[in-house]
Amino acid sequence: MGKKFGIEHWDVIPDIITLGKTLGSGYASIGAVMMQKHIWDTFVNSEIPGTPLGFTYSGHPTSCAGALAVQNYLAKHNLIERAEVMGNYLKGELKKLADREALIGDVRGRGLFLGVELVQDRKTRKPFPRSTKLQEKIVKEALEQGVVIAGRIGTALGIDGDHISICPPLIITESECDEIVAALEASIKQVKKSLDLVTA
Repeated sequence: MGKKFGIEHWDVIPDIITLGKTLGSGYASIGAVMMQKHIWDTFVNSEIPGTPLGFTYSGHPTSCAGALAVQNYLAKHNLIERAEVMGNYLKGELKKLADREALIGDVRGRGLFLGVELVQDRKTRKPFPRSTKLQEKIVKEALEQGVVIAGRIGTALGIDGDHISICPPLIITESECDEIVAALEASIKQVKKSLDLVTA
């Protein structure tokens, strides 16, 4: 996202942040809780002083070593900052695709965490009925072209509405971003043809 925490994009200072996935990049299970000092002090200065952190795997050395290696790598290669640069490029290319493809109602997100909303009518944002299984078909078609994207439902009211989540690795290159966009465009065209879809 171009920031260590998504909340940094807005003028908000949270009291508590929970984190896990990008802390250790999935190499070993790890999670953490960060909190403001006044909350920490509530635990430390309570009638029963101490913190409720005594779990079996707390401070597991393998997980901690893995997380430290990941954080050092992120810093050494400026991957947090790079996510913003590459994310802006990818989002720009996806917006160009949206200009060409009426099935795309919106492109949104920050950094390398982007979403593409799929609609029947761009003006009204009318979704396809869930029975169409639109995003599933596009995801499957893209996979056959060697590109992994994730589909989600419920963009509109209820369970109707489809969107594609695009969350590539922080080390992605511009040419790989182009591959994603090309595969998504080809997949949409193929699915539209197979379903005989007409968009407004």
